[in-house]
Amino acid sequence: MLDWVITLSVVMGALLIAASVRNDDVSRALGILVVTAVLLYEPVLVSFTGGTVGHHLTNLRVVDDRGGNVSFLKACARMVVKDLLGWCSFVILMATSRNQAIHDLVTRSTVQIRDLAKALPGQYITERKAPGFHS
Repeated sequence: MLDWVITLSVVMGALLIAASVRNDDVSRALGILVVTAVLLYEPVLVSFTGGTVGHHLTNLRVVDDRGGNVSFLKACARMVVKDLLGWCSFVILMATSRNQAIHDLVTRSTVQIRDLAKALPGQYITERKAPGFHS
């Protein structure tokens, strides 16, 4: 949600600037710049910093199942799947042991707590054990 607020703020700001400049070339360049920024926002931040501004502010991090940050291409694929499925991607969260959305399952990634020391117990759900396989 925080990332959508940031994205919409950038788009609205660009629209206001384009409307006030009243120059087609400037408006076109600004439009290309904003579309590029919106398309690259999530993949670049997720692959290089482990999360978007929204992830950082909510103490979350996107992690590759093999460890570390996801690659740029995997972050792009993750975003495309999430954008295509919308909220439907999140329906499966409660059915997976690691609380993964469809876009995380497809790209073999997980959203985790960034700093466990800063998280309160009610702010996260621990990994669930599969039924019948208790240790």
